[in-house]
Amino acid sequence: MNNVKHIFSIEASSKKVKHALLLFSLLFAAILPAYSQEQRDSAIYVSSPMPFNARIHTFIIFVSTPTCMWDRISSASMMTKFYEAEQWIRSEAARYGHTITFVNTVLGGKGDIVQVALPSLTTSYQFEKRFANQIFSKHECGGLDNIPEWVTKEKNCQRSLILYVINGVGNCFSSVFDNASSPNVQESRANMSFFYRWSGPFQTLMPGMCAHEMLHQLGAWDLYETQSLSVERANLAKSKYADSIMISVEDLPSRQIDEVTAWLIGIAPGKEEFLIFKPNNN
Repeated sequence: MNNVKHIFSIEASSKKVKHALLLFSLLFAAILPAYSQEQRDSAIYVSSPMPFNARIHTFIIFVSTPTCMWDRISSASMMTKFYEAEQWIRSEAARYGHTITFVNTVLGGKGDIVQVALPSLTTSYQFEKRFANQIFSKHECGGLDNIPEWVTKEKNCQRSLILYVINGVGNCFSSVFDNASSPNVQESRANMSFFYRWSGPFQTLMPGMCAHEMLHQLGAWDLYETQSLSVERANLAKSKYADSIMISVEDLPSRQIDEVTAWLIGIAPGKEEFLIFKPNNN
């Protein structure tokens, strides 16, 4: 099993990558025409096509700490950001001819889920899974491993997202667990995002952050400079897709799901040229 973490930062890394862009390999060219992406490539791969009338189930889990407790008012206020993100994703999907319905399950909004040890960018994937299992073992689904079946049978949904909203200071990030035996990226039962009430230089959780991390769980790549995307390729992405949500999260109404991201999440066909933005392809 391969793992990759995604984090959104307002400023891309300043580290320069010296070597030129790599040519597409014959392997990448071979797998791209298969839009269903039956073959898998390392830690990141493309989602299968999303149904034209898709239902996405979202667990939104408010996690309190012993010193910072969620209550009905504060969690309801935070939920407005996720509703805005969902509405934006629906509108953007409609541009590509897809109708998306979000089905939300909200847990912990009254301070009834309390955790002491919290996930961060430095914790392991094993820790994050244990963290999730502590919460889901008490849910009617019976545990993290049972979520795909529960979502399908109980909620009639084809996709599932897990979003933790932690009452504390930290970065927003997604952990995408690539299970090579899973036919679709979103069917990997462990994919999840972590949102902190206070986040980095923004000092507040923004709706654009919510949308950005949710799209990661559906298969999206970052299109700004990171350790996995060189400055040259990030600049190319910016020149082609300046309004992409995977480049900037500010002013959500002005952002778009670009054509690369649309392909990755399964609502548009792909092109060979998109592979230049594949992470770790420096």
